Amino acid sequence: MAELLAVPVTVGVVVALLVALTLVPFVALHPRADEGAGRRVLRWSVVTGYVAAVAAATLVPLPAPGAQECPSGGGWLQLVPLAFLSRVGATGAAGEVLLQVGLNVALFVPLGVLLRHWWGLTPAAVAGVAALASLGIELTQLTGVWFLYDCAHRVADVDDVLANTLGGVLGALLSGTRPPAGRT
Repeated sequence: MAELLAVPVTVGVVVALLVALTLVPFVALHPRADEGAGRRVLRWSVVTGYVAAVAAATLVPLPAPGAQECPSGGGWLQLVPLAFLSRVGATGAAGEVLLQVGLNVALFVPLGVLLRHWWGLTPAAVAGVAALASLGIELTQLTGVWFLYDCAHRVADVDDVLANTLGGVLGALLSGTRPPAGRT
């Protein structure tokens, strides 16, 4: 399981560092550089790194061009809410199924924290943003990365949308209250 997390975390950290290094000269040379500038660089580095990590976690590994087989029966779309519960009871891999759901929840906890703490969104607004972001991810998977591939390379699953939304709400609740007015 560690190898599943290694790629997204590595991609996220590398992208965050590159963004931070790219932004530092602009912040330093900005005529209104103030003590909040470092905070802004950190904020956008964290956000960019997080987005890169989520993209890597939800899309990587991409199939090699021409190597993907598209089954004729479909099977790329799962629209039954909480269907993972039947997989838990029907298979011997209950731990693996629950781990996958748990990782989907954990993937969106940082989004909830960021949206609540830095942007002051309510938990209900965070739930909406998390659901829309997750829907975008699932549509990207279903369409074969927006038709770059002949068919979906992963299953688009309504349970992923539910788990990701739950993760966003948990992150919002864990982050505490909104930041004080005027905070950068």
